[in-house]
Amino acid sequence: MDKWLIKKSVEGTDQSNEAFDSSTSVLKVDTNSGDSKKQVELGKSRKFQEKWQQLYPWLLYDPVKEKAFCSICKTAHENKINLPVFSVTDQNSKNAFVIDGFSAWNKALQRFKSHE
Repeated sequence: MDKWLIKKSVEGTDQSNEAFDSSTSVLKVDTNSGDSKKQVELGKSRKFQEKWQQLYPWLLYDPVKEKAFCSICKTAHENKINLPVFSVTDQNSKNAFVIDGFSAWNKALQRFKSHE
């Protein structure tokens, strides 16, 4: 059976709830596997999927930064080769896939396709 977490606003959260630490936004979830507890950081349940690299061979993942980059654009940028930018969206894509890194995993496939 799937387990679902519903993120609720910290404001108005019952402070007596021992499972929720409002200072770190960490919720301890009982996984019904004995006494072990699993910590899930709210809003961080999505992550990079290795299978995306098979679909998009240009995709690089930095596990330290937890961000994805475009290997082609990043190499061009490092070698000071200017790539054409046609619109604001292209500039945002350049920043995300070259400089800052991409981590909006809920929009990953859509953004990878538009970056191609």
